[in-house]
Amino acid sequence: MNEIPLNSSALLSCLYDLQNRLLWIRFRSGDHYLYREIPKAVVQELLEAPSQGQYFNLMIRPKFPAVRLS
Repeated sequence: MNEIPLNSSALLSCLYDLQNRLLWIRFRSGDHYLYREIPKAVVQELLEAPSQGQYFNLMIRPKFPAVRLS
């Protein structure tokens, strides 16, 4: 897995594990979160979104279980 830079004022980067459907998000604040049960299509839509932060806040944060890592 390679870290993917994000073009967002809040989101710095992400990593995605397709086999386990896990998405790690690193925020510019320094916080790291792990989101579970993320379909590949959702990650693709995040990467292609005109506003990645807005997409994350609408389509990932409220809909998928997460654990704060730091």
